[in-house]
Amino acid sequence: MQSCKISVIVPVYDVEAYMPRCIDSILSQTHKDLEIILVNDGSPDNCPKMCDEYATKDSRIKVVHKKNGGLASARNAGMKIATGNYISFVDSDDWIEPTMYSDLLNVSLNQNCDYVGCSVQIHVSCSASIDVGYSTQIRGGASGQTKFLTLNEYFLEFLDGKAFVTAWSRLCKREVCIDVEFPENRIVCEDGFVALQTLENSKKIAFLEKPLYNYNQRENSLTTGKITLAKLKCFLDLYHSWFIYSKHHGRVFDKAIRKKYGGLFERAGKLIKIPFPYKLLSFIPLNVFRFAVNILVKA
Repeated sequence: MQSCKISVIVPVYDVEAYMPRCIDSILSQTHKDLEIILVNDGSPDNCPKMCDEYATKDSRIKVVHKKNGGLASARNAGMKIATGNYISFVDSDDWIEPTMYSDLLNVSLNQNCDYVGCSVQIHVSCSASIDVGYSTQIRGGASGQTKFLTLNEYFLEFLDGKAFVTAWSRLCKREVCIDVEFPENRIVCEDGFVALQTLENSKKIAFLEKPLYNYNQRENSLTTGKITLAKLKCFLDLYHSWFIYSKHHGRVFDKAIRKKYGGLFERAGKLIKIPFPYKLLSFIPLNVFRFAVNILVKA
């Protein structure tokens, strides 16, 4: 396999219990031509020191220390100094399989693909410990086969729950993603706003049905924790952008997007644990609900 440098960007914030597993999994990759960019986003724990210690052990590691600005800000900071032919992201509480980059790069080089995604193994944490109370499921399949998809086919796979459209669990050629900025005014869903743009920049898209990325779904993370008005606004704005995209493609995604919209309220009901049929709220037109939430957020 020809030598191709992959820039792996890892935002770091308050994850000292999880960070060693994450970084060690990247250092253990069978593909060795890596540039590992650890972005300390003003972490209040021992993560800044740990980042510097890792950099002294491996010359492939670069460390960026910055004021806290959120996940999108950290990813953008890493992109600014990335020099690789390919760009990838790993969240610092997740980890990857040893052959992830070899496998994805092999697909990209052999099939001339700009964007290669992979299946994800989801680990649902029931405890603060990284070793206790995990159940797992695989999203995307484990056949080992490679599928070649159009942008619309890939997006529909995501809406149907068969794939993730995120910054992580993918490998992209530099030219299709290096100029795509993550929106720093979003506390969740920030990668959802750039995923379609990255896919649209890609001439050939592939998906490898092999669980190479391990997603640690923590109970109190930004995405899975309590749904606040600010979070709700981000989700509603994201769904609104998807409906606009669907409108430009003959409304073919409307049904799947409405299902996602309903799932948001179903999840809210489970988190709030009050005996009210929250899913009924999904019958309120998105634009009406979005308008009301925007007013409440500004109040």
